[in-house]
Amino acid sequence: MDDLDSAVARYKAAIAARAERVTKEERDVLAEAERVQRFIHDNANPNPIVTVVIVTMILVVMYLAYVYFVTPDMSGSWIDHQGQELTIKHKKFTGELLITVNGMIRRGLIADNLFKFGDVMGIWNYKNVIVYVDGGGLQRIN
Repeated sequence: MDDLDSAVARYKAAIAARAERVTKEERDVLAEAERVQRFIHDNANPNPIVTVVIVTMILVVMYLAYVYFVTPDMSGSWIDHQGQELTIKHKKFTGELLITVNGMIRRGLIADNLFKFGDVMGIWNYKNVIVYVDGGGLQRIN
């Protein structure tokens, strides 16, 4: 235990001797180095507001890319099981459908692959066919 105490005492004495030898210039250099380190540490990360804006913009761009390039489009001419031609305009952002039947425009809704038009509900296969739940369906013609 005495060896440990004497080693600690020698270490403290060495530190005190070193502190006495440090000149004013060395203290100035050390202070400047500390200021530079503090400056680097303070500026290492951007402002949190900037980070939030960047992340938000990335999410918006990803959503727009998903809507424009990944979401299937239902727009086009369709014919139903009775031979009646329908023109569908698909608003991808809202999932709303504007369906023109015999010159009349009616509204429909598409949610994922579930199709709803008035009282008619169906399942869309994301390509060219919508099968109504109660029988019948639509086929894309262009």
